Amino acid sequence: MVVGDVTTGTDVLVIGGGPGGYVAAIRAGQLGH
Repeated sequence: MVVGDVTTGTDVLVIGGGPGGYVAAIRAGQLGH
């Protein structure tokens, strides 16, 4: 268990692991996000 504040900066958030989410994550990685 983590106690305290955790701050994470994001440029892209992919929700879902289906075919669309998989392609979106791969493409974001290719673009450097």
